[in-house]
Amino acid sequence: MEDRTGAILASAGYDHTIRFWNIANGCFVRTLQHTESQVNALAISPDRHLIAAAGYQHIRIYDAQQGSTNAQPIVNYEGFSKNVTSIGFNKDMRWMYTGSEDFSARIWDLRTRTLDCQRIYQVNTPVNSVCLHPNQAELFIGDQSVS
Repeated sequence: MEDRTGAILASAGYDHTIRFWNIANGCFVRTLQHTESQVNALAISPDRHLIAAAGYQHIRIYDAQQGSTNAQPIVNYEGFSKNVTSIGFNKDMRWMYTGSEDFSARIWDLRTRTLDCQRIYQVNTPVNSVCLHPNQAELFIGDQSVS
């Protein structure tokens, strides 16, 4: 899960399971069940305490340090009409961003446990990915348009 440098490796997919791995030896360490849907995207917070999972019509944020396989999310957000395909945190953890097949990228305020949406960017096709520039001021949105 976490090596002496503090690095964490997690993986997830269509089997509804988030897996944590030992980076030093490549061995599996533990699982976390994400029972509501497949996991389309994962993000680990910069402080390594939270793991955000993007699924079908929702976001779940878990305590990454929690040892329980059946840990409950500390934040639940339902409100997308389609798959959430991309998720990430800014470096000071005041906000996070998502991309979705509902043609939107969103910025969320993390200072509350209710995940308040601060801004929605509408595009003309489903969003495949969203990436935050290292300057922390620009979001890049990759959608399914051909132009």
